Amino acid sequence: MPVHPARRALLAVAVALTVGALGACTEKLDSGAACPALCPGQTVPVRDTMLDAVVVDTSILGYPAKGDESFLIVADRGSDLQASAVVRFDTLSTKYNKPLPDTGLAITEVHDSKVRLIVDSLGSRITAPITLNVYDVNTTAPDDDDAAVLALFTSSRLIGSATFTAAQAKDTLFVPLSDSAVLNKVVNKQRLRLGFRVISSAPVQLKINSTAGGALAPQLSFDPTVTTDSVAALTMSPRSATPVGLPTIASSLRDYTIYTTGPRSLGGDALSVGGLPARRTYLRFDVPQGLLDSTTIVRAVLLLTQRPNASPDADTVIKIVPAAVLAGTDLTDIARSANVLAPDSAFGVTTIAYAPKDSGLRVIELGLLLRSWRTIAGRHPTQHAVVLRSGREGESAGEVRFFSTNAPADTLRPRLRVTYVPRVDFGVP
Repeated sequence: MPVHPARRALLAVAVALTVGALGACTEKLDSGAACPALCPGQTVPVRDTMLDAVVVDTSILGYPAKGDESFLIVADRGSDLQASAVVRFDTLSTKYNKPLPDTGLAITEVHDSKVRLIVDSLGSRITAPITLNVYDVNTTAPDDDDAAVLALFTSSRLIGSATFTAAQAKDTLFVPLSDSAVLNKVVNKQRLRLGFRVISSAPVQLKINSTAGGALAPQLSFDPTVTTDSVAALTMSPRSATPVGLPTIASSLRDYTIYTTGPRSLGGDALSVGGLPARRTYLRFDVPQGLLDSTTIVRAVLLLTQRPNASPDADTVIKIVPAAVLAGTDLTDIARSANVLAPDSAFGVTTIAYAPKDSGLRVIELGLLLRSWRTIAGRHPTQHAVVLRSGREGESAGEVRFFSTNAPADTLRPRLRVTYVPRVDFGVP
């Protein structure tokens, strides 16, 4: 969500004033002699406080939302991760053109049917030959009934299959489909909904470009005639006709991932960022109003203690992206609040990057954000909260964990360390 221009301008003025005042005493903030022209004879003490300021911390499962994935995940990694993908072609070409005057001819035969998938090697895990099976998963069940779709991944519904070496499975894949199955859908004007599942002798994970990838999205093609004339193969992009009357949701459901392994258990004293399906962590703060209103905050850092996690891809470094929550205080739904976020680079909030197997103290800079809470409080009372999410959300199985406010020791819990200067009048006597 973009920051309102008026609020951005007000924030810039506040930051400029703060930096200007502090910059006048760069030598020693606790000595008035360091800048006699601006602070003659005055003492500017720097104070430091540690606050148990996190009053709400929780991890929220389900990111990205179904159908909003930038990539489709198809995986067989044993008990760690099982995932299938669905691609919908609810509108199929039923006519084709020959050179004039033979246009608008009804399709009565189909040849060389295939679906194209483009694999992103970053995030894929392929160490042995793989077989990609394709199933007809069209059903009249509601769109949110994933169990009904998964029940159709059976041998009687298998309409395509292809085997690739590990080297072949890192770029563009063409999986042949049953011509008779595709023709039946075309002639009867039925939906073609394809379900993808992968098998291999070793744990495998495919990261496939979704419709969010534009030209890299899955694509269906077939030849409407076997003649050697100039008739080109017909190509179709994913399209979903349901749910009826909800075009935005229908557009999202052109393709999506179904996870058949449940989320890994967290426990009562842990916070999680990342994984498949992914979690975000929401932290709300209660900072004393006097600290915001009556001091100049020099620095503020969120201290988190990372705990080692033996998740899949435990050795892979995951970028943790903190973002300020811009939702108003009247929005009480935490899951919805976790979607109303400032841009990643706003408010000077720093990112960190660690592997899930790592442990130790982690520091996130929040100084500018705390100063903004005082600046914008009157005009737009936002929640004093941040969300931590993975920079590869929905793409990597790596999951970084931190101790929550329920940790057994105070030193393990999230804390806020604030360095500040009591408000001083810098006037010339």
